[in-house]
Amino acid sequence: MRQFDVCRSQGPLLVVLQADMVADLSVVVVAPLYSLADWPVPARHLHPIVQFDGSPHVLVTNHLAAITKDKVGACVGSLEAERPNLINAIDFLFTGI
Repeated sequence: MRQFDVCRSQGPLLVVLQADMVADLSVVVVAPLYSLADWPVPARHLHPIVQFDGSPHVLVTNHLAAITKDKVGACVGSLEAERPNLINAIDFLFTGI
């Protein structure tokens, strides 16, 4: 599991947010990734819209959580190409900038 991997779960898709250097921890920090159709009014800086699996999705950074690794399913892709947008949203969540 690497930073910005998209993984299955029993609920929405999850995006790994924590840095690779702390990947050995027993928990992983994730945020849900919803289809844009399921989250029609994203907050401008807080909810980046990204393309995944051929359709627009919204990363809901303010719903992040630390969960045990056994709750994270198989990784099915990556949003690494969206790194600047995702980092900006995380920065906005914590610093307002």
